[in-house]
Parts: sequence; C-alpha cells; structure tokens
Amino acid sequence: MPKLNSLGKWCAGIGGTQASYEGEIVGQPAGGTSFVDDTHVIFSKGPDPYHLVIHDITTGINVDASTLGANELKAGGGVWAAWLSGYGLFTSAGLHLENAGLADVGPDGAICIKADYLGFGPYYVRETNGDEWSLTAGDASNIQLLGNGRAQWQEGGTIRTIGDVPMPTLGEHYAVHMALVGSIWWCVYAVPGGPLVAHPNTDANNPIAVHGADAEHFFAVDCQGLSDGRIAYVYSRNEGEAPGEIIRDYIDTGSPGGSAGGSNGSGSAMAILTSSATFTVVDASPAIALLTIPSLPAWPVQSGRGRIVHPILGPFDYEVKPDEWVNIDADVVIAPVWGSTRTLVSAANVLWQGHIRDVVVEERWKALGGLAMPIAQLRMLLMIWTNPIDPATGYVQWYPNYISPLGYNVLPVGLQVGGAGITFDDVGNYADENGPDGWVTNSVTFTLKLVERLTP
Repeated sequence: MPKLNSLGKWCAGIGGTQASYEGEIVGQPAGGTSFVDDTHVIFSKGPDPYHLVIHDITTGINVDASTLGANELKAGGGVWAAWLSGYGLFTSAGLHLENAGLADVGPDGAICIKADYLGFGPYYVRETNGDEWSLTAGDASNIQLLGNGRAQWQEGGTIRTIGDVPMPTLGEHYAVHMALVGSIWWCVYAVPGGPLVAHPNTDANNPIAVHGADAEHFFAVDCQGLSDGRIAYVYSRNEGEAPGEIIRDYIDTGSPGGSAGGSNGSGSAMAILTSSATFTVVDASPAIALLTIPSLPAWPVQSGRGRIVHPILGPFDYEVKPDEWVNIDADVVIAPVWGSTRTLVSAANVLWQGHIRDVVVEERWKALGGLAMPIAQLRMLLMIWTNPIDPATGYVQWYPNYISPLGYNVLPVGLQVGGAGITFDDVGNYADENGPDGWVTNSVTFTLKLVERLTP
C-alpha cells in the first residue's frame, strides 16, 4: 500500500509495477516500496534478478541493499525487513529466520514477526536492541506498529491496541490506521459502502467524513500525524499503485488553530507558512566497534516496607512488609515463552523472550508468630482491590521498595485472607476507644498483574 513518512510525503508501488516517490518513478519493475527513513525509500527491483534497492530522495541515487528480492518488504526507523518465499525473513540488521513471517516495521525500527509463517501465530515484536515481547498468542491481521511499545491490530474481528493507545469503538470498518496528533490518537478508516472517516479514538460520536461514499475504492489507507496539527492520509484507487492512482490529502483536526474540517478549505484553522530546501550530505563510511560487556543481575535494594498508590484513594505505605514475594527481585522476573507443536515425525519448538505484561506477582504475609498485618493495612488493600481503575484512564502504581528501586503500573487482580476468600475474626476487629486496631491472624496474599515499568 502507499506509505507516508513523518513529513507527510508518500511513496508507492507493489510487485511488478513502479516504485515512486511523490509521483516520480524511482524504479521499475518494482514493488514493496516503503520508507526506511524520511529521505530513503526501499523497494524490490527486477527482474534479472529481483533484488533490494534503496533510493536516496535527496540525491536521486539508487544503491543495492541486498542481492535477494522479497515477496514482502517493510521498513521504518532506519531498519528494513523482508520475507522471501523459500528463504524466510531477513533484515538490514542481519537477522534471518527461515520459518518466520513478516507483519510490520514500526517508526522506531521495531519488527513485528509471525513466529511460524504457515501457522496462525503467535506474533511477537523484536526491538532494535534485541528485546522481544509478545503481541498475540494467535492469529491477527492489519497489524500496525506505532513505536515505543505501541501497536494496533485486528483479532477475531475486533480492533485491539497495546501501550498508551486508547482502544476505539468502531462499527463496520476496514483499512484501519492510527496516527498521533499532539497527545491525541486518531483513527482513519473506510466504512464499507460509505465514506472514508476520521475521529479521535476516544470520541467516535462526531467523525469527519473525509470523502463521500461515491469516491473511488479506498485501498489500503496509511496516515501520519503532522507537527502542524493535521493528519496526512494516502490511499490508492486500485491495487496497481501507479503514481496517477495515488490520493494524498490532509485532515484538519483543529489543533492548533481552529475547528476540524476537511482539506478542501472548510474549517477555521490558521494559515501556516512553510519553507523548505534540499541540502546534499555526503555519507560517511560506517564504523563498527565490537565490545563484550558482561551482564549481571541487578543487586536488590531495600529502602522501605512497600508502597501502593491508587489514583482515587491516594498513596499508602505498608505498615508491615511482605514475608514472601513472587516474580520480583531487583526487577520483575520475566520468564521466557516456550511453544511446542507436534509434527508428523517430531515436534516444532519455539522459544522467545517473554514480556512484562505476562507477569503476575504476589505479596504474601504468612502470619509468622500468629500475626500477619494490622487490620488497617488489610482494609486499605481491600479498598484498592475492590475499586478497580479503568485502564483507559490510569493504573494503580506499585513500588516494592522492600526489594527493588523500581515502580510499576499494575492491575490488582486478587486478595485472599486465610487461603480462600476474605476471612475476618475478633482479634483483627478488636475495638477500644480508638476504634478497630487489631491484627490479622490469617495469612494474606495480594496478587498484581504487571502492565509496565514506571519511568524512574
């Protein structure tokens, strides 16, 4: 499909047609055209034989990137990734996975990989530093990496998101793409038999109809938030993606400067004057340095008894720290993910790095000596557990400072007293003139599902 860079410029061209940038043909026959960064376009050029080529839009020079061609080609953040039938997935960083498939490359260079090209998933994301995290356990489609651990995709007919991207509520739709404008996420998509529309993810009540239902086919929409408050969008009127079939236009979101309106002059946005110039910069020879750095586990740090912060109830410092804690040391313990599938003669095994969202931690007060915690501490944990926060608005923050210097966004998912349910007794509810001030005599287990680390 046509692609946009961060400046709203477009490139287009799928297999067997023409690779083009802003209407200028840069290679033919060619396909898989995508932006490596704002000034470089990659495509698969042939036919004797097909191979990968990078075009510099500032100098007009084409440079071979690989002797192999590609059936699928994605790029972004200075990284490209390709999939070739019979060879598998390979990337500009030297990664080669024979049995994997390619879903997307994000604006920060992260790569979304289908673990088994012939299977229904799972999909996982590999960051540029080599870290990997799980996106889905099964099949997915229309995957769009949005950078910084964020993504949107369709799973079982439902749009899903990860990171700080609000999940939109949509009716019938196809070709959904998302863009960040200022601090607001917008979605742009086509309505079957209807118009191409756009609206903030959190407000579908007043969509902007960008084009009417009588417009030509909206094939594979891409969109990009711009620094002037507009959204650039691009699509092809057919599957050929010839330069004359590409439509690129803008949506005025009303920020900064006025009410939302179409790119035909409606709305009241301020006039924006722009100026541009092109400078040729000579590439320097790359320098590569290799250094072996030993990586050792961090040393636990103790500075308190534990703290938890509820967005409504406020912060609470534990009066008594847990006797045991599960899946947390100096940092959260993230187990690798192992998958195995029976084959006719053996088994296919996959092992990849886990993700923090797969981790559930427990804090346990074992009632050593017959006492677990003051009744006031239990009732605060009970209030936090029974008053959940909508993840769209915020999270409970957890600081296990009895063992770690880090903090986390969490979802409190369980609280047990006495092994099952919530057990109270007269010792805990002992009352004098100061009110209930007894101690819990049963063991207490508090269960938290981790979402993400907090920025130190």
